Amino acid sequence: MKSGWIVYKNRRILLADYSEYILDSDGIMEEIAEVNSLALKERTDSVLLLVYVENSVGSKEILSCLKDSAFTIKNNVYKTAVVGVTGAKSVLMKMISNYSGLKMKAFDDTDAAKDWLIAG
Repeated sequence: MKSGWIVYKNRRILLADYSEYILDSDGIMEEIAEVNSLALKERTDSVLLLVYVENSVGSKEILSCLKDSAFTIKNNVYKTAVVGVTGAKSVLMKMISNYSGLKMKAFDDTDAAKDWLIAG
């Protein structure tokens, strides 16, 4: 698993690492399940979530799973930063956000995303 808890400037951030998956449904589904499991163990509105999607390509099945995941964990998540959203991925991110109600902000830089997550 690539996903899990990281510590940045003494704050815990849940890393959902969906990067480098090129139509690997099994691999990304395992990552999604792991992130769901970890997020659902936390209290409501407490998880700082960092999502990496760089160099990933998905299918309708993966998109559906990501939408369901966002809906499942939204009550536990306080903030979501997404790194690697380019082109059509920005449309997909908006679809997932609109479907699930999970608010997301896109970043080009990982450190900027982490700083935004831990701010205020």
